[in-house]
Amino acid sequence: MTRVAALDTKSLQQRTERTLAKIESTLNDVAAKKLSDEAVALLAELRKSNAELQATLANPTFKKLPESADAAIQKVRDLVARSEARVVDRPHGEHAVAS
Repeated sequence: MTRVAALDTKSLQQRTERTLAKIESTLNDVAAKKLSDEAVALLAELRKSNAELQATLANPTFKKLPESADAAIQKVRDLVARSEARVVDRPHGEHAVAS
């Protein structure tokens, strides 16, 4: 028991608390640095993606897509209408293509 009584438990407790506080602070700094680095990388990636999207949207070909799609749909409608106009009803319900 004399050995235990000889220990300065108050000093030992204070040192332990200071050490734990330093460890916690270091761990918090490491986590904050990692999060900060990841946030910076994410923002850089977002800026790059945004620039690529802006370039795509500014492309004259992209701007003409609605017109091109409308024209293509109209051509399909015209082809279908012409095909239907060529079909002639036969007496027994058969269809023949008019020449």
